[in-house]
Amino acid sequence: MKNNTSNKKRKIRSFSKTLREVRRSMGLTQERMARRIRVARASLSLYETGKQMPSIEVLDRLHRETNIPFDALMGYTLNLSAAEPADSSDMTMTDYQALASRTINGNLTKSETMMHALHEIASECGEIHGHFQKLYQSHKLDENALMLEVGDLLWGIAELCTASGWMLEDVAQANIEKLERRYPDGFSEERSKNRQEE
Repeated sequence: MKNNTSNKKRKIRSFSKTLREVRRSMGLTQERMARRIRVARASLSLYETGKQMPSIEVLDRLHRETNIPFDALMGYTLNLSAAEPADSSDMTMTDYQALASRTINGNLTKSETMMHALHEIASECGEIHGHFQKLYQSHKLDENALMLEVGDLLWGIAELCTASGWMLEDVAQANIEKLERRYPDGFSEERSKNRQEE
């Protein structure tokens, strides 16, 4: 059972909380900070409430305006290599997206980042296919390696979401809502064959 001792594994700090703390430490209102990073105040409010992730360009402007390392902006003020790994039960999709965003190439434009994400997704789908293709060559399925490839696929999806200004959690929720409309009582072959395009 988990306890609340001081050496308990640290939870990932959300980007929204970090951004809010950074702005306040600089003595800036939302309006003034929004002007400095060239976004609408409403957009900054969405970032600070965790309802939307900023684009790569906005993250870069935040870094330049605050002189705060990208890792720190994403909520990491500690040496991650020395820290205990997060317990998977503690990680949310927003946490994962923030972690994954640390390794996005910040030198790319928004459109370049989106294209990189698409190539990454297609590439990792090919890698996953490769694992199953080997079954026809008398290989056993390496489930651990397969899981890592699926993780890389998830990274590409997170990169696309971040570049598009979407929260991965919101994308997942929208998908669940679509599935509930399509299959209100669970999967049905009849509804699958006769469903209307959305």
